[in-house]
Amino acid sequence: MRRIILLTAWNDSGAGHLCRYLDGSKELNILPFETLLGSACIAGISSFSELVHPWYRWNLFRDETSVDSFFDFEEPELMSWLSNEKFNILPHFRKPIIRARSEFYKAISVDQSNFLNATRNYIFTISQTFFPDSNADILVHVPCAMLDSYHPNFKKLFDKVVVVFINPLCGYINMNKRNGITPSRYFQRWKIINSLSLKYTHENFGNTCLISNTLNRKSFVNNSKTIFEFLNLPSSSCLEKPTLLGEYLKNPFYPFGGLLSLDNKIKDISALAHQLNSEVLDNERDLQLECSLMYAALQHHAK
Repeated sequence: MRRIILLTAWNDSGAGHLCRYLDGSKELNILPFETLLGSACIAGISSFSELVHPWYRWNLFRDETSVDSFFDFEEPELMSWLSNEKFNILPHFRKPIIRARSEFYKAISVDQSNFLNATRNYIFTISQTFFPDSNADILVHVPCAMLDSYHPNFKKLFDKVVVVFINPLCGYINMNKRNGITPSRYFQRWKIINSLSLKYTHENFGNTCLISNTLNRKSFVNNSKTIFEFLNLPSSSCLEKPTLLGEYLKNPFYPFGGLLSLDNKIKDISALAHQLNSEVLDNERDLQLECSLMYAALQHHAK
């Protein structure tokens, strides 16, 4: 039976780039986070509703009793694909993706208790859209998904969970370069999401893989092999270099996100993090210490 595998991380931890090292293998079909069904509104989100963009939170994991109608939902990431705003190389994928989304809402309109099966069928349909000749396991990239790990449907949907984490200092530098996030905001969110990751790993050790990412090529290659070993798949099929926007011969128009956070300047992050550690974070020293201790605990349990 085909498995649905979750790959998740706090933002700018390199999970999107890691997908490109897994991409192209015959053993896995990789679905990027832009295909997820997450609404722009916070309706039905019962925990940490203001922590990240609500469209990172799958509709499946929302409290149905708090939602007037799922049929009024719009998914910004998916819609940006379909409206040609984000990627302009997907024209022949648009119709089947729209059809898959319509079938999902049709299924839950008939029976809203069928939400889990409708979501699973949506994932299988999207996989067949991108990989029409493959019955391989499906890996879905969902940023910050551990915020919903408490939901009963979480374990029912995902057969295996891979969590990527990063040194909080390096992660802060990486995200700050992109969007100017403050240290306190970054560390608070890093702590919450990774504490949930650690808790879920303790409770579901056999089905969870913690991956420590150091944002260099060797780390990405080794981590991709670790993931294949965790999934009992031949690691020899891993790539030694990332695909560029998923552009490999099997599927030349398959895109991935995560481009802004990983560029040629990434090699400077370690040096900047060391400088930051000694000069900038005096006002966040206690929070930074908490994150450092948690980072050590994550590394202890990492594969």
